[in-house]
Formats: sequence, structure tokens, C-alpha cells
Amino acid sequence: MERWGPFAKIGPPLRPAGGPDRAALWQGSAQGHIACVASDHSPRPPAQKEPGRQNIFLGPDGKVIPFGSPSLETLVPLMYSEGVVKRGLPLTWLARVLAENPARIFGLYPRKGAIRLGADADLTIWDPAPEWTIQAGQHLGIAGFTSYEGWKVRGRPWMSLLRGQVLLSPDGSGSRGTGRICCARGRAHHSPGRRGRAQRTEQSESRLAAPPRDDPRGPRQPSWRAEGQRPASSDGTRRGWERPCGAGDPAAPASPRDAPAR
Repeated sequence: MERWGPFAKIGPPLRPAGGPDRAALWQGSAQGHIACVASDHSPRPPAQKEPGRQNIFLGPDGKVIPFGSPSLETLVPLMYSEGVVKRGLPLTWLARVLAENPARIFGLYPRKGAIRLGADADLTIWDPAPEWTIQAGQHLGIAGFTSYEGWKVRGRPWMSLLRGQVLLSPDGSGSRGTGRICCARGRAHHSPGRRGRAQRTEQSESRLAAPPRDDPRGPRQPSWRAEGQRPASSDGTRRGWERPCGAGDPAAPASPRDAPAR
């Protein structure tokens, strides 16, 4: 904060480098208690940040100094350098916290977050060799600064693809994407560790299927029977119901164990 002042005003706030939070967060991510790592990308032009040099909350004119910092372009290089290279976490961890788990939580798995037949070929081909220094001049966003200025990192994207089409080529050239709206598959799933929530979900579904006391028709059938849905696995990792998202979408595996090794 002494160096960056209002430019480091972000939420959640920065933690002391020597405090216990950093080690606990890395440990929680490595053990699966923290499902995702995200950039919280929220760039602000320097003109909106600079007035907060004396007071990071209000400028001299009384205007609120906004939260936010650019992080999208540095997320993967930092996670690879700090997680895989420095702390020895496997590449599967990187794929899980940046792609697979977010796709599961938002109900987009296995169309997204998986390398398998029928899934969208949204891929980043990673070159682990380059060593370079993060500088704001390398970035394409509106912020004009980065809180990671001067950080030395290893690895950079070699090629990026969206549904199999090249967005970023090895020579640095690229093309515009063709985004599509992806609908979720029923309720969102959370992959590691949520036994308590899974049990509560199971109990609520049991209550849903229970017949009214005076209903002569007997138990009501869950809606997935009528709509072509099917219940997900009961192995404790993926609960709830899944619904087809549209023609051509791959069917979700009944369990993560059914998915091919990546």
C-alpha cells in the first residue's frame, strides 16, 4: 500500500506478506478446500485512482476512489510461476482451479473445463520455458498499470483456441472471438469436499418428492423424469440434477470417475 496507494485498493484487501494468510490460502487451494483461483479483474484508468494518494477512500473533491486492479493478463503466468514452479503443485491443479472447477460451479461441465470428445476445444497451449518480467507496457487493457510490475515469472501462452479456432498464434497475432451464450446444466456443482451441502440437498429433494398428506395420487415425481433430466452421481462430489443444454452438447458423465484421464 505504501508503494501503490489507491492503485492497490482492491477487495478483498491485500494481506501482509509476512502474515499467516498467504500460506493458508496456498495450502487450502492445494488440498482442494479452495475450489478456484480468479483474477477479480476490475481495471480502472489512472485518472480515477490518482486522486486517492492522500486518502484511498475519498478524493479531494469528495468523490469515492474506486476499487479494482487489472489482473486478467497476469493470472495464469503468476499461478504457474508461484504454484507450479515455486511450490511444486502439479499442472492438474492449475487446470482444476482455473478451468474445471469454475465450469462445474457454473453448470458448464463437461462442455467447458474438460478435454474430451464432444467438449468445446477452448484451450491454452502453455510454453513453460520463457522467463520474463511483468510490465504494464505489455498489457492491452485500459488501466495502464499493473500491481505486479517488475515480477519475474516463468512460462507464457504459446497458442489459445476458442472452440478449436485460433485466437492467439505463436507470433503474437490473433483474431476476434465469436462468443456464445452457454446455458447451465441444472443447478451448479461444486467438486471437492462439500458433504454438508450435498446432504442438505439430498434431504430437500426427498421433501420435494414426498406426497401431500391428502393427495390420493401418491408421490410426486421429480421434474427430471418429465423433462428428460437424470440425477447426477451420488458419490458425494456431484449432486443435484443435470439438464441437457441444447442440441449437440455432450452428455455429462455420471461421475468424475467416468471422465477420461486428462
